[in-house]
Amino acid sequence: MSVSRLLDRITREWLKARPGAADDEAEQERIRAAAMRVIGTLRSGDPDRAAQASQRVRERLARKRAR
Repeated sequence: MSVSRLLDRITREWLKARPGAADDEAEQERIRAAAMRVIGTLRSGDPDRAAQASQRVRERLARKRAR
């Protein structure tokens, strides 16, 4: 058995055996809701940030090399 398969098995068994496992779906929903409030949010005020990221990194590196 591979290490990854063994770890998957151990994790599954641990999750099933822990107290409150019956409430797991409610807990997962709570965690998802908390995470979704912050995942994928950037508050730079720049709507083109993602589209221009590569170009901006190249420009910043060029400025550092020019020093």
